[in-house]
Amino acid sequence: MTEEYTRRQPRTMTYSKAELEQRARMLVEQDLFLIDQYAQSGTAFDYSAIIGSHFDAKIAAFIFLAQVSLVETERDMKRNQTNAKRSQQITLIVRALYYLQAVEAFVILYRFVHQRLEKTGNPGWDRINNRLLTLLTQMPEQRQRVIAGIRHDPIFLTRLQGMVKDGQSSCVQLLEDIKKVGNQPIPLDDPLYLSLHSPYASCIQRVDEDVDEITGDQIDSIEKAVRRGDFIELMRWIREGTLTTMREVLKQAAEVMAVERLIEFLHRLAGMPELSAERLIIVVQELGIRNRLLAGEGGHSEVNRTLAHIAMTPDHSKLTPAREAISELVSVSALKHLMAIVEHTAQLEIAETAIAGLQQLRKLQLVKDLVNTRPDLKPLYQRAYDQLQRLQEIKFDVMSCVNEETVQIYLEELYAASAVPELQELSKQPGRMGELALKILFKIDPIFAADYYS
Repeated sequence: MTEEYTRRQPRTMTYSKAELEQRARMLVEQDLFLIDQYAQSGTAFDYSAIIGSHFDAKIAAFIFLAQVSLVETERDMKRNQTNAKRSQQITLIVRALYYLQAVEAFVILYRFVHQRLEKTGNPGWDRINNRLLTLLTQMPEQRQRVIAGIRHDPIFLTRLQGMVKDGQSSCVQLLEDIKKVGNQPIPLDDPLYLSLHSPYASCIQRVDEDVDEITGDQIDSIEKAVRRGDFIELMRWIREGTLTTMREVLKQAAEVMAVERLIEFLHRLAGMPELSAERLIIVVQELGIRNRLLAGEGGHSEVNRTLAHIAMTPDHSKLTPAREAISELVSVSALKHLMAIVEHTAQLEIAETAIAGLQQLRKLQLVKDLVNTRPDLKPLYQRAYDQLQRLQEIKFDVMSCVNEETVQIYLEELYAASAVPELQELSKQPGRMGELALKILFKIDPIFAADYYS
């Protein structure tokens, strides 16, 4: 169990691409550097020794980073550009996955590239899939796993048959082996990295959809405006463009602008009165991402202030972005700003959300005296307090329970309430109880599970 695991709290909110990419790079960046160094020097080396004991978490990260690079490659294709560094990273990852015999990783990447090929018809994707499938045919020690992964999938079989016509002997042998096995069961367990990759998979799906909806000319125009620092032009894109082009503006701004400049830009966007609630939510989420990446626990003071300002809007039509802003403040434990929202907001719905956030952080006592000065908040506080007491009761019931079925029922109730602190405490208990609580935590936050195995 890593130090990061023991000090990090699982979370209930969706991870952004930026956060997942940062985490994946931190996990495997040194490994990729070493693999590159050894490969360039021509020195023989053991891939497994470089990867070490965190095999599954790193394979999941490799798959995600390869997918990210492939999506970015499509952006390059749209602009008739190439990126040597990106191509090198894909090559390094594919080579590592091959020597680590990560069959299911190749299956995931093949299907991902096949989807891109079907959508775009770009022959570049065709060449990539030929290479991926050729490497799969060259894993004789994993032949049963290869057969289990592709034998019922026509997108593999059709391509294999085409490669046979081109005279590739390894494809001939694999097709013969598939026919021999037929429909016989192949008793194999799924590798752990498949489940650890699941949160990455949902993220890459969102990114993939954005790439489909934007043109190369739009990407170029936005890039020029970002590099000029032309806030007026960028705000026009935000106001008049599609949600996809809005996300492209924010993506490029985050990549190019200095930190303080980026925060100023996001602050200006949040203050645009004509911004719809739907677009304001995207700005709020971007503020939250920057807050976690830049500052972590406690948050960045300017970002916290902007989020709190959004949360305390008197505009009832902006209630959903306001609640999202509170959620982002909770994610960095910005206690001072959450307390200020409870004290100053005129909307009871917002006060209730902030009180619930403090309860989620188990810091409800911070507003106990404050609530006494606002009688309208007392019922909201009491409801949150009663819920917290109930969660504490369940925790103690679990600790004293010897029947596993009953324990599971209690844990599911904690899961429904996203009761992370109680589940974390229970996960540290010895024996079966701790194992069951840990599984529930992994359901709440799959990346937390990856950290556990890293």
